[in-house]
Amino acid sequence: MRIAVDEARVYWLSKSRSFSYVRSCEKNNCARTIVTYDVSNADLSGGHALAFQELAVHGHHIYWTRYTSGTGHSILSCPSAGCKRTGENDRHQRLSLDDGGRRNTRLLDDVSRGRDGHAPLADRRGASQALALNEVRPDRILVDATHLYWIGHWGLPNAEVRRVVKQGGEPPVSLVMGQNQAAMLALDSDFFHWANSYSVGTISRCPLSGCAGAAPMLIADQAHAGTLVTDGKSIFWTNITGASTGDQGRAAVLRCPVETCASATQTLAVQTFASDGLSMAIDQSDVYWVAQGDRDPKGSFPHATIYRHAK
Repeated sequence: MRIAVDEARVYWLSKSRSFSYVRSCEKNNCARTIVTYDVSNADLSGGHALAFQELAVHGHHIYWTRYTSGTGHSILSCPSAGCKRTGENDRHQRLSLDDGGRRNTRLLDDVSRGRDGHAPLADRRGASQALALNEVRPDRILVDATHLYWIGHWGLPNAEVRRVVKQGGEPPVSLVMGQNQAAMLALDSDFFHWANSYSVGTISRCPLSGCAGAAPMLIADQAHAGTLVTDGKSIFWTNITGASTGDQGRAAVLRCPVETCASATQTLAVQTFASDGLSMAIDQSDVYWVAQGDRDPKGSFPHATIYRHAK
């Protein structure tokens, strides 16, 4: 579902019919370890199942979003070594009181003791910390040395970029508001960048503290601008080049210098991607992305490929 990395480990979200998990493993010895987990059944009101969604890692902590029917999304933090089951003190609120509830109680014990076939939690002494509650469609979590950033009302006409102090204890604040279907977010040491991903979209940026007035626009007239990364000198993103069919579409991978983006855009590739975006990453020398490729008659994507290109 989502992946994140630090210097030593890779982290990812997964789910089964009964649980949602944050898992991790060493990069060179991938014995799966559960970092935290929670029940994934419908709550007592019969609403939607709880699920973990966005994921980020920074320093010695992981950050993720959790959806629960009736309360919306929460953004949580946990030591990357592991913590108690998310919501451990209120599990009765999410376990149904029928046979399924009794079954899940047994499964919870199996998971916590490592009897489900995976290593148990590395550290069960700590508890996850809620950094933001009752958020509406939080997405694209990013972290720097002091704050956690995300898009609120993701993909909606009234989207905004929000942040909260990593240590918690303060309410989240909105850095820029009233954005049309904002869908992608990137950080450098001084600015946050985002893509308004409607049919004639834009890419803009503001200082990390927020914009006092109108947000400076880097480039306009983008067709559903997609995944966005930056190294502070250049930005890289995708732009739809043709009509989407089903869950696929043709898109260009683009690059431009931040200071002269409107006049110096370069196309790195044109490929087939999932219509809801793709993964993109950047390091000191290269930019990386995943292209989905064409679907085969069985509905699979046997030619999905990871690419890289010199910055």
